Amino acid sequence: MGKNKLIYIAASVVALLSVPAFSQSSSDATATQGAPTTKKALRMENRQTARDVRKAMTAVKGLQSDKIVVIVKGNTVTLAGTVPEESQIDLAEKAAKSVPKAQTVANDLTVKEPGGN
Repeated sequence: MGKNKLIYIAASVVALLSVPAFSQSSSDATATQGAPTTKKALRMENRQTARDVRKAMTAVKGLQSDKIVVIVKGNTVTLAGTVPEESQIDLAEKAAKSVPKAQTVANDLTVKEPGGN
């Protein structure tokens, strides 16, 4: 074998070995198609779910949602704050549960009487 041929073969081997090989396992593919993989993406999804819950609550006639705080962590929505009447607690919870991403709703709402502290 000639010297040039050996150099060519060696260069080819080096080139092949230096090309990184990437493969995606089925679990990696599922992760990218399902839940967000980064904290930033998760925060963005949580904010969107909170906006969707807020929108659902404002669409309910008779529900005063201005003193309701919506907190989202993953698929759990927590409603906190006050409403003027007991019946509005259930209205707010039903509105939150109507949002597809709100798989669990923790209702921490309380009734605040008008004029109360």
